[in-house]
Amino acid sequence: MSKYSSLSSGDDDVDHCYSLARDSIDDTRMEKERVNSFWGNFPFASTFSSRLRAEYLLLLLIINLVLLVVNVTGYLPLRASPESQYASISLTDSIRYEDRHFELLAVFKHDGSINPHKSNSFNGPPRLELEEAWDDLMKSQNLRVSEADIGQFSGDDTIVQLSDGSGYFVTLAVYHGLHCVQRLHHYIYKDHYYGNLTDWEMFTLKRHTGILVTNFRFIKQK
Repeated sequence: MSKYSSLSSGDDDVDHCYSLARDSIDDTRMEKERVNSFWGNFPFASTFSSRLRAEYLLLLLIINLVLLVVNVTGYLPLRASPESQYASISLTDSIRYEDRHFELLAVFKHDGSINPHKSNSFNGPPRLELEEAWDDLMKSQNLRVSEADIGQFSGDDTIVQLSDGSGYFVTLAVYHGLHCVQRLHHYIYKDHYYGNLTDWEMFTLKRHTGILVTNFRFIKQK
């Protein structure tokens, strides 16, 4: 009888294996519950908190948009305002900005005549309407500024003081830029505007015109 094993001993082995498997399953379940409990504290990592994660990301987006708007609205007026550079010059209170349409039609027609559809007279050959247009544009270029309003230029010995002591002779940078455009136009028609120049005078005129090109580049960069 010894060669036969007891049936009860086999049942014990099965029960033991089942117990081990059940314990393993329980341990795995407990580990998952522990992990889920830990990560449950973080809304973005929890499987049941997709709504919280979406709200969290939306909140971050709103904060970033608010910061962007604050920075842009604070930067653009500072950049566009003339007072940002010369706040002490009262002349800036008189500056107004307006929209202008720049008409880009050619000055000349193919036959060399003036284009009648050109809406302004600032370009083309010398003529009465051109001179009047430029005179009207540049008539306010010379300004008198008091010592109290000269701002950061106070004490600059390169500024021309008026002989009666009432202030200083100045102009705006925009008029300097327009002056450069006008002088360049004059150089194109130098035979009309600068007739009978000596070789030295022609050299200085050419040198001045070259400086105008440099000024255009500087103004464009600003």
